[in-house]
Amino acid sequence: MPPTELQIELHSGPLPRTLAVSIARLHTEQISAGFLTSLGQRFLVHLYDSIATCDDAVLLTARQGERLAGMICGSTDTRRVYRHFVRRKAVQAGLAALPRLLTIERMKHVWETWRYPASTPQLDLPASEVLNFCVSSDFQRRGVGVSLFDRLTQELHARGLRDMKIVTGEAQESAHRFYEAVGAVLAHRTEVHRGQASRVYLYPLSHLSAHDAPDQVHTPAA
Repeated sequence: MPPTELQIELHSGPLPRTLAVSIARLHTEQISAGFLTSLGQRFLVHLYDSIATCDDAVLLTARQGERLAGMICGSTDTRRVYRHFVRRKAVQAGLAALPRLLTIERMKHVWETWRYPASTPQLDLPASEVLNFCVSSDFQRRGVGVSLFDRLTQELHARGLRDMKIVTGEAQESAHRFYEAVGAVLAHRTEVHRGQASRVYLYPLSHLSAHDAPDQVHTPAA
């Protein structure tokens, strides 16, 4: 795919319904085992619409024509992103996910996700981070992931940030290869959800090009 055919777009306002559904579907397809996916596509539609309207978040999509090739979202402060979501979308998203939330295990996961941003303050990790990142199977190994990651780092750097963290599941080997190739450093290991190990990478935003990285990565927020 020639680079000129790929369009990277920054979204800063309510998402068109069709786009929100497409992003939610991509998340579901590429992060099939994630906790957020388990809450259903309707929940994800509300989540991404909230992210797009949050001043502390960055949501980017990559499209080739009308086809959604990939998306990435990050935060300047994840706790503020969560609070914005609760203020703006808690009722709608909660109702959308309600049938799936009626288990003790999932309610525990909700609590763990909510408290996660404040769970390791002693480590002095940045508040900014990659929240979600995935590329459609039809567009992997074409430079889409690299282009999205580069643009996100540029957006966060332009907001005066020096570095960001990336939390990814211990089993996500393709994500580990990607982040290590772009210069991210393993800083910590944690458990966002009890019994599920994750790696925490630190990425300096002065590294403004990821062009040498392998282009296959899926990073769930929770």
